[in-house]
Amino acid sequence: MRSAILFVTVVALAAFFAAALPAQADTVTLNPSGDNVLYNANGGGVNNNFGQAEYPLNLTPRAYYVQFGTYGSGLVNVTNSILSFNLNDPAFQPDPGYALTIDSATLKFNQFYFSYSPGTVRIYQLLHDFVEGTGSNVQALPGESCWNWLAYPGPGDPADPAGIAWNTPGGYGVGTDHGSTLLASYSGPSASSGWKTFTSTADFKALVQDTVGSTLNLWGNGTADDGTSQFIFKSYSKESNYKPQLIIEYHFEVIPEPGALALLATGLIGLLCYAWRKRK
Repeated sequence: MRSAILFVTVVALAAFFAAALPAQADTVTLNPSGDNVLYNANGGGVNNNFGQAEYPLNLTPRAYYVQFGTYGSGLVNVTNSILSFNLNDPAFQPDPGYALTIDSATLKFNQFYFSYSPGTVRIYQLLHDFVEGTGSNVQALPGESCWNWLAYPGPGDPADPAGIAWNTPGGYGVGTDHGSTLLASYSGPSASSGWKTFTSTADFKALVQDTVGSTLNLWGNGTADDGTSQFIFKSYSKESNYKPQLIIEYHFEVIPEPGALALLATGLIGLLCYAWRKRK
């Protein structure tokens, strides 16, 4: 009798744990669906730089970039960047009976231009959708995002011809333009180029988990570590061959069904019965 109980117990527990094993972990690398540089030049920053501009030293071919930094005499020039990633990726669609779990989320930028002092780039959640510009260092068109405007005003913008201003120019409004929680950052020497892996926080992974199926919008700025020196972090944008990357590691877990839970209950009851009969 005890042998029969033990056999049923082992079979039930083995079946439950086999069903509960997670699928093999996988990785997907996403490039931005949009990126835009917010530049505070020319009368309050109404000129638009959409992450596609000619490098100042006239590199051939053109270098397409996003940029974070403060520079110029008195740090009067400021460039922040906004990016969007489409998380409605087929890779994240679980089969019936499975649930998606995000294990990690990592940002990488290929920095190609550096100057001035060491500094830090910080990335936060952008709390709005945005329209990437269609010009390079020119005035924004209606609906496009730039320094002063989340959506530049004009009759060509059917959604809101009056325009939508940032709460604070450059997207600096904490809690209104961008979130208060740091998601990722990179600190390094100024004289360094190539791929840079940003350090992610646990909040970044959680935000990606919550945003799967829609669009993840990010806002970033950069400052020198001493708070007073000039700093620029310039990297290739989505228009280049070295696009920014959002690397997501994930796996699928089986959602326990009533039948699986019944197997677990059977196994546990079997263990109790086996232990009780063994004591007798």
